[in-house]
Amino acid sequence: MFPRALLLMVTPLVPLLAACGDREAKAAEKDVMRLQATLPVLAAYRVRAYRHQPWCQALEYARGRFATDSKESCAGILDGNRRPFDQTARRDIEAIRKAMREAADDLQVVNDLEYSADGRPVRGVFDCSEGHERRVYFYDPGYTLPTTAPPGASYYPVNEQWYRLAPTAP
Repeated sequence: MFPRALLLMVTPLVPLLAACGDREAKAAEKDVMRLQATLPVLAAYRVRAYRHQPWCQALEYARGRFATDSKESCAGILDGNRRPFDQTARRDIEAIRKAMREAADDLQVVNDLEYSADGRPVRGVFDCSEGHERRVYFYDPGYTLPTTAPPGASYYPVNEQWYRLAPTAP
């Protein structure tokens, strides 16, 4: 049993917490609508990984793996056989970035994008995080929601194709 004093303090907060959760769910629905719009351009270039941030630009796609040439600025991103952007890869990442900005301006990172045999995206991780606000979405049509999440976070369904990782409500 909860102490009566605690229940009296928490009970008025229930509608507020529900409203916050509802607001987050609506924001997530809008986010995935915008992210859904990025899938055609990602598929056109067969992008597997994409990062476009001031300190690191990286692209893994049909032509290979490219990243800004400073190992320090892109530490841990596309480690291995990456090479500096050539003229074609630079043009491609800028075209991808332009399309991304039109659909989802805050999308800076896409990882683990997988395709079906006919070239349709079937799975991927989309990170729209800004500062300390974590907004990570998973595209995985027909998914089963993972049961294990990083400490302090939980997975939440958005729709039949997308789910998200967000901080666990206190």
